[in-house]
Amino acid sequence: MPKVNLHDHRDEGLRPKGDFLQDLDYVRTLPLRQSSGQFLSRYAPRRLCDGLRRVTVRHGEDHRGEGGGLLAWQRACLRGCFIRCDQSNRPDSVLYVAEPLPSTNGVSLQIEWEYGQVGKFFRFEHREQEGAATVQFDLETGPVSFLVPLGFLTPERALAEALFLNGQP
Repeated sequence: MPKVNLHDHRDEGLRPKGDFLQDLDYVRTLPLRQSSGQFLSRYAPRRLCDGLRRVTVRHGEDHRGEGGGLLAWQRACLRGCFIRCDQSNRPDSVLYVAEPLPSTNGVSLQIEWEYGQVGKFFRFEHREQEGAATVQFDLETGPVSFLVPLGFLTPERALAEALFLNGQP
């Protein structure tokens, strides 16, 4: 059997070890993606895209991979929204940023959408230890805030999802 270096991305048919770990981090966020996706799907793509300037994912020290995966997922979803509503504010005009949380205060991940319109916003803040997320938004429908019980997938479930379902919901 040939010896394979998992750190060498040039090995044909294999992905680098770092990508596999990123995939597990991404898969762990399945409940967060499902919850925020189900919530946001209640709104027309035009309402989500109109005036969107910046999407930021802030992550705690131990959640860098999850943050990067959530940012990539949002970018892909929003690209679809822009295509559906044929906005002049093309998806490439939105700034996508992943950065560490300056101070976690128990927060593991934070998502923030910033718009050009005053008062229009979307914020999602996940606290892993509490198993909950706070959602705050005003998409020109009036300000709303609520708490959702929400956690990451367990390591066993994340591995099963990654291996057998390739991280697809």
